[in-house]
Amino acid sequence: MDLFLNAGFLPTITKPTRITHSTANLIDNIYIKTSKEIKLASGIILNNISDNLSVFLFSEKYKSMKTEPLIFEHRQFNNKTYQQICEALSKTD
Repeated sequence: MDLFLNAGFLPTITKPTRITHSTANLIDNIYIKTSKEIKLASGIILNNISDNLSVFLFSEKYKSMKTEPLIFEHRQFNNKTYQQICEALSKTD
C-alpha cells in the first residue's frame, strides 16, 4: 500500500470484501490516480451468494460547458433484421 500511496494512487475500497464466520479481509483492491476533473463512486455489493463480496467503481470526467451534443448512430432493426440475426446464430456452434 505504501508503494501505491507514494506513486499517487489512492484506494477506493476500504472495507472487508471477504467475510467468513471468523475473519474479515480486504482482498479486492481498486487503486486510482485521482484528479479534480474526475468524479468517483465506489462501493461493495452485499449479497449472500459467496463469502467474497463484489466491488464496483464508477468514474465520470467532469464535462466542460462547451461540449458537443452526443449523437448515437444505429442500424435499423426490423423483422427482417431479426430473422437474419436468428439465422446467423442458428448456424453458429
